[in-house]
Amino acid sequence: MFSLNSLVVFAAFALSVVAVPHEARGDLLSPSPTSPAALCPSPTIVSSTQVAVGSNTVTFETLGCPATVTSDKAPGILSWLRINCFPWFPPKPITKTVTATATVTDTVTVAAPTPTLVDVTSAPCNIFCGDMGVLPPISDDCAVIENSITILNGVQPATFIVAPSHIQQLTFGTCRVFFENIGGNDLQYTWIALNSTATTAANACFPPVQPVNSLGMCQATDFTWEVGITHS
Repeated sequence: MFSLNSLVVFAAFALSVVAVPHEARGDLLSPSPTSPAALCPSPTIVSSTQVAVGSNTVTFETLGCPATVTSDKAPGILSWLRINCFPWFPPKPITKTVTATATVTDTVTVAAPTPTLVDVTSAPCNIFCGDMGVLPPISDDCAVIENSITILNGVQPATFIVAPSHIQQLTFGTCRVFFENIGGNDLQYTWIALNSTATTAANACFPPVQPVNSLGMCQATDFTWEVGITHS
Protein backbone atom coordinates (compact mmCIF):
# COMPACT_ATOMS: atom_id res chain seq x y z
CA MET A 1 0.00 0.00 0.00
CA PHE A 2 1.25 3.49 -0.86
CA SER A 3 1.38 5.30 2.49
CA LEU A 4 1.06 9.03 3.12
CA ASN A 5 4.70 9.11 4.26
CA SER A 6 5.77 7.59 0.95
CA LEU A 7 3.73 10.21 -0.90
CA VAL A 8 5.41 13.02 1.04
CA VAL A 9 8.87 11.62 0.30
CA PHE A 10 7.98 11.25 -3.39
CA ALA A 11 6.68 14.82 -3.55
CA ALA A 12 9.80 16.17 -1.88
CA PHE A 13 11.99 14.33 -4.37
CA ALA A 14 9.98 15.64 -7.31
CA LEU A 15 10.37 19.20 -6.08
CA SER A 16 14.12 18.78 -5.64
CA VAL A 17 14.62 18.36 -9.41
CA VAL A 18 13.70 21.62 -11.07
CA ALA A 19 12.93 21.53 -14.79
CA VAL A 20 12.91 24.92 -16.49
CA PRO A 21 12.44 24.92 -20.28
CA HIS A 22 15.20 26.95 -21.92
CA GLU A 23 15.45 27.96 -25.51
CA ALA A 24 18.86 27.04 -26.60
CA ARG A 25 21.01 24.67 -25.09
CA GLY A 26 22.03 18.70 -21.84
CA ASP A 27 21.30 14.18 -19.85
CA LEU A 28 22.58 13.12 -16.78
CA LEU A 29 25.96 14.02 -15.80
CA SER A 30 29.51 13.11 -16.30
CA PRO A 31 31.78 14.48 -13.64
CA SER A 32 35.49 15.06 -13.48
CA PRO A 33 37.84 12.02 -13.70
CA THR A 34 38.09 11.92 -9.90
CA SER A 35 34.32 11.65 -9.40
CA PRO A 36 32.85 9.47 -12.17
CA ALA A 37 29.14 8.95 -12.83
CA ALA A 38 27.10 6.44 -14.77
CA LEU A 39 27.25 7.78 -18.32
CA CYS A 40 31.00 8.30 -18.32
CA PRO A 41 32.39 6.10 -15.55
CA SER A 42 36.13 6.63 -16.15
CA PRO A 43 36.81 9.56 -18.49
CA THR A 44 40.36 9.99 -19.73
CA ILE A 45 42.05 13.25 -20.66
CA VAL A 46 42.44 13.53 -24.45
CA SER A 47 43.92 17.02 -24.45
CA SER A 48 44.61 19.74 -21.89
CA THR A 49 45.63 23.38 -22.28
CA GLN A 50 45.78 26.43 -20.03
CA VAL A 51 43.92 29.70 -20.54
CA ALA A 52 45.35 32.78 -18.80
CA VAL A 53 42.72 35.08 -17.29
CA GLY A 54 44.62 37.92 -15.67
CA SER A 55 46.62 36.37 -12.85
CA ASN A 56 44.47 33.20 -12.96
CA THR A 57 44.82 30.07 -15.08
CA VAL A 58 41.82 28.08 -16.30
CA THR A 59 42.25 24.45 -17.39
CA PHE A 60 40.64 23.69 -20.76
CA GLU A 61 40.27 19.94 -21.36
CA THR A 62 38.71 17.39 -23.68
CA LEU A 63 37.79 14.10 -22.03
CA GLY A 64 36.98 10.78 -23.68
CA CYS A 65 34.53 8.21 -22.30
CA PRO A 66 35.79 4.61 -22.74
CA ALA A 67 32.29 3.08 -22.74
CA THR A 68 30.37 4.40 -25.72
CA VAL A 69 26.74 5.22 -25.08
CA THR A 70 25.50 6.62 -28.38
CA SER A 71 21.80 6.73 -29.04
CA ASP A 72 19.12 9.17 -30.09
CA LYS A 73 17.24 8.01 -26.97
CA ALA A 74 18.05 7.65 -23.31
CA PRO A 75 20.50 4.73 -22.75
CA GLY A 76 18.59 1.44 -22.66
CA ILE A 77 18.80 -1.12 -19.89
CA LEU A 78 20.38 -3.72 -22.20
CA SER A 79 23.20 -1.34 -23.11
CA TRP A 80 23.71 -0.50 -19.45
CA LEU A 81 23.85 -4.17 -18.48
CA ARG A 82 26.35 -4.99 -21.24
CA ILE A 83 28.64 -2.11 -20.31
CA ASN A 84 28.46 -2.46 -16.53
CA CYS A 85 27.83 -6.17 -15.92
CA PHE A 86 29.35 -7.94 -18.94
CA PRO A 87 32.26 -5.74 -20.13
CA TRP A 88 34.19 -8.80 -21.31
CA PHE A 89 31.68 -9.29 -24.16
CA PRO A 90 32.56 -6.48 -26.61
CA PRO A 91 30.10 -5.64 -29.39
CA LYS A 92 30.67 -7.72 -32.51
CA PRO A 93 31.54 -5.95 -35.80
CA ILE A 94 28.86 -5.91 -38.47
CA THR A 95 29.83 -8.40 -41.16
CA LYS A 96 28.51 -9.29 -44.56
CA THR A 97 29.20 -12.73 -46.02
CA VAL A 98 29.21 -13.12 -49.83
CA THR A 99 29.24 -16.71 -51.09
CA ALA A 100 30.42 -17.37 -54.66
CA THR A 101 29.25 -20.28 -56.82
CA ALA A 102 32.30 -22.19 -55.65
CA THR A 103 32.82 -23.10 -52.00
CA VAL A 104 34.77 -19.88 -51.28
CA THR A 105 33.31 -17.52 -48.68
CA ASP A 106 34.37 -13.87 -48.67
CA THR A 107 33.69 -12.00 -45.42
CA VAL A 108 33.50 -8.22 -45.69
CA THR A 109 33.50 -6.02 -42.58
CA VAL A 110 31.17 -3.04 -42.93
CA ALA A 111 32.79 0.17 -41.66
CA ALA A 112 30.96 2.22 -39.06
CA PRO A 113 29.19 5.26 -40.54
CA THR A 114 31.02 8.57 -40.37
CA PRO A 115 29.42 10.84 -37.74
CA THR A 116 27.43 13.77 -39.10
CA LEU A 117 28.13 17.26 -37.77
CA VAL A 118 25.03 18.69 -36.08
CA ASP A 119 24.78 22.27 -34.80
CA VAL A 120 22.81 22.19 -31.53
CA THR A 121 23.32 25.82 -30.53
CA SER A 122 19.62 26.60 -30.94
CA ALA A 123 18.34 23.16 -29.93
CA PRO A 124 15.94 23.04 -26.95
CA CYS A 125 16.89 21.74 -23.54
CA ASN A 126 15.57 21.73 -19.98
CA ILE A 127 17.34 22.88 -16.83
CA PHE A 128 17.72 20.44 -13.97
CA CYS A 129 19.23 20.94 -10.54
CA GLY A 130 21.02 18.14 -8.69
CA ASP A 131 24.10 17.17 -6.76
CA MET A 132 27.64 16.36 -7.74
CA GLY A 133 29.43 16.80 -4.46
CA VAL A 134 28.27 18.48 -1.26
CA LEU A 135 28.60 22.20 -1.96
CA PRO A 136 27.97 24.40 -4.99
CA PRO A 137 30.97 26.03 -6.68
CA ILE A 138 32.21 29.41 -5.48
CA SER A 139 30.69 32.11 -7.67
CA ASP A 140 33.99 34.00 -8.01
CA ASP A 141 35.63 30.86 -9.45
CA CYS A 142 32.80 30.49 -11.97
CA ALA A 143 33.23 34.16 -12.91
CA VAL A 144 36.85 33.42 -13.87
CA ILE A 145 35.63 30.63 -16.18
CA GLU A 146 33.07 33.02 -17.67
CA ASN A 147 35.89 35.43 -18.48
CA SER A 148 37.96 32.60 -20.01
CA ILE A 149 35.06 31.70 -22.32
CA THR A 150 34.96 35.32 -23.48
CA ILE A 151 38.70 35.08 -24.22
CA LEU A 152 38.30 31.78 -26.12
CA ASN A 153 35.48 33.26 -28.17
CA GLY A 154 37.83 36.06 -29.25
CA VAL A 155 40.93 34.01 -30.11
CA GLN A 156 39.31 30.84 -31.49
CA PRO A 157 36.45 30.16 -33.92
CA ALA A 158 33.07 31.13 -32.48
CA THR A 159 32.01 27.48 -32.44
CA PHE A 160 33.59 24.30 -31.06
CA ILE A 161 32.96 20.66 -31.97
CA VAL A 162 32.65 17.76 -29.53
CA ALA A 163 32.85 14.16 -30.79
CA PRO A 164 30.46 11.42 -29.59
CA SER A 165 31.24 10.15 -26.08
CA HIS A 166 33.46 13.16 -25.34
CA ILE A 167 33.32 16.05 -22.90
CA GLN A 168 34.77 19.52 -23.29
CA GLN A 169 35.23 21.35 -20.00
CA LEU A 170 36.74 24.38 -18.31
CA THR A 171 37.84 24.15 -14.69
CA PHE A 172 39.05 26.72 -12.19
CA GLY A 173 39.17 26.39 -8.41
CA THR A 174 35.87 24.94 -7.25
CA CYS A 175 34.01 25.50 -10.55
CA ARG A 176 33.61 23.34 -13.64
CA VAL A 177 31.65 24.13 -16.83
CA PHE A 178 31.21 21.35 -19.38
CA PHE A 179 29.56 20.30 -22.63
CA GLU A 180 29.04 16.55 -22.98
CA ASN A 181 28.14 14.70 -26.19
CA ILE A 182 26.26 11.49 -25.43
CA GLY A 183 24.78 11.11 -28.91
CA GLY A 184 26.06 9.48 -32.07
CA ASN A 185 27.03 12.54 -34.12
CA ASP A 186 29.68 15.25 -33.85
CA LEU A 187 28.01 18.22 -32.18
CA GLN A 188 28.75 21.91 -32.74
CA TYR A 189 28.08 24.60 -30.13
CA THR A 190 29.09 28.22 -29.65
CA TRP A 191 31.17 29.69 -26.83
CA ILE A 192 28.52 32.36 -26.27
CA ALA A 193 25.81 29.70 -25.91
CA LEU A 194 27.98 27.72 -23.49
CA ASN A 195 28.43 30.80 -21.32
CA SER A 196 24.74 31.75 -21.48
CA THR A 197 23.46 28.24 -20.75
CA ALA A 198 25.84 27.63 -17.86
CA THR A 199 24.92 31.00 -16.33
CA THR A 200 21.20 30.25 -16.68
CA ALA A 201 21.66 26.86 -15.00
CA ALA A 202 23.69 28.42 -12.19
CA ASN A 203 21.07 31.10 -11.55
CA ALA A 204 18.33 28.46 -11.45
CA CYS A 205 20.12 26.04 -9.11
CA PHE A 206 22.74 27.73 -6.91
CA PRO A 207 22.26 29.92 -3.78
CA PRO A 208 20.24 31.84 -2.86
CA VAL A 209 18.01 29.19 -4.49
CA GLN A 210 16.90 26.55 -1.96
CA PRO A 211 17.46 23.70 -1.41
CA VAL A 212 21.22 23.90 -1.95
CA ASN A 213 22.39 22.14 -5.13
CA SER A 214 25.90 21.50 -6.41
CA LEU A 215 24.95 20.93 -10.06
CA GLY A 216 23.03 22.96 -12.60
CA MET A 217 22.51 21.31 -15.95
CA CYS A 218 20.70 21.87 -19.24
CA GLN A 219 19.65 18.54 -20.74
CA ALA A 220 18.80 18.20 -24.42
CA THR A 221 15.24 17.13 -25.08
CA ASP A 222 16.54 14.32 -27.33
CA PHE A 223 19.02 13.09 -24.67
CA THR A 224 22.09 13.53 -26.93
CA TRP A 225 23.98 16.28 -25.09
CA GLU A 226 24.16 18.39 -21.96
CA VAL A 227 25.67 21.59 -20.65
CA GLY A 228 26.48 21.73 -16.96
CA ILE A 229 28.05 23.82 -14.24
CA THR A 230 29.10 22.13 -11.02
CA HIS A 231 31.65 21.79 -8.25
CA SER A 232 34.95 20.63 -9.72
